Amino acid sequence: TDKFSVDSKLLERLMKDNLAEDPRVSVIMPVYNDEAFVGEALNYVLAQTESNFEIIVCDDASTDDSALIVGQLASTDRRVKTLRNHVNRGVCFTRDRAISVARGQWIALLDGDDCYHPQRLQKMLQFAEMQDADMVADGFLLIDENGKRSGEEFVPCKQAGKKVNVRAYVENGMPSGRRFNFGYLKPMIRRDFVARHALSYHPDAWCGQDFVFYFECLLHDADFRLMKGSYYYYRKYPRPRTVESKIKRTRRHQENNRFMLQRAKTRPDLVILLKKRDRFFNYSVRYENLMTAVKAMNLAGVLQGWKGGREYWGFCLRMLARRLINRVKSRLRAFSPSHRWSDVGTTQDLHARLPF
Repeated sequence: TDKFSVDSKLLERLMKDNLAEDPRVSVIMPVYNDEAFVGEALNYVLAQTESNFEIIVCDDASTDDSALIVGQLASTDRRVKTLRNHVNRGVCFTRDRAISVARGQWIALLDGDDCYHPQRLQKMLQFAEMQDADMVADGFLLIDENGKRSGEEFVPCKQAGKKVNVRAYVENGMPSGRRFNFGYLKPMIRRDFVARHALSYHPDAWCGQDFVFYFECLLHDADFRLMKGSYYYYRKYPRPRTVESKIKRTRRHQENNRFMLQRAKTRPDLVILLKKRDRFFNYSVRYENLMTAVKAMNLAGVLQGWKGGREYWGFCLRMLARRLINRVKSRLRAFSPSHRWSDVGTTQDLHARLPF
């Protein structure tokens, strides 16, 4: 049997659509219990100034009304194509399944609770063709569950056209208390590049799966270029995390890193960097335990947590400095509603201009 099965109705639609010109972009959208946001996410794609695209939505056995909402939109616009997993398979399988039926020249990624600016595909296509790249990525703007801006923006580069090589990519992803790294980006990737190298998501990646997938692309010498603008709206809302959950998440990222080590074993320079990254994940766990001891005024725990060499001490000092900087920035944003957002506007601004 095939790795992915396509339902008969979708297969019929794909065969009919094959008679027409292939779309320029396939927007890949995994969905799981996103009923609060998936309609908005799809409407922003359907409002794109670049109209030659398809949206492939793969529902990962949602237990809410996500599939119903997607189905209603699909019935009114042929560009929306739907898949549904019979059981929950996780985001990696779900993205791969959607990519397996994509027909676009480019693959664009979108999460079920995020949004595109209406000019995103047009801007990215123009940039990609100008750069003749395999992958292109813009920055992103943070919004909350109500679509309200947070004042935070991640711009991956200061100079348009900057090329990301695999070493710089790994260095950018070092655990350091940094709020974001290149793994948070949602690039547009040439579909023939993915097919030519038989690339897929790491099936065991519970979190950080995008970071691993982009690493695989770069290992295969993808020409990855960064844009200056931010046309992706990344929804981030409060999710209380315990020390235990943070440590669990860190360990899962470390497992991903060890998978990457195996993939890079013929590259001694990358092996050195990834082994350092592995140590830094261990330091992250020790740092969380150290901070817990400090808050509890547990002197024995503090002394135990501070044991280590110069590399570990330097890591802890950088983490403390980064945490302080993040808190100061957060306070400044809270008291500065006029904080620079972006020239592409906010979701509230866009609602007034869009036909839904």
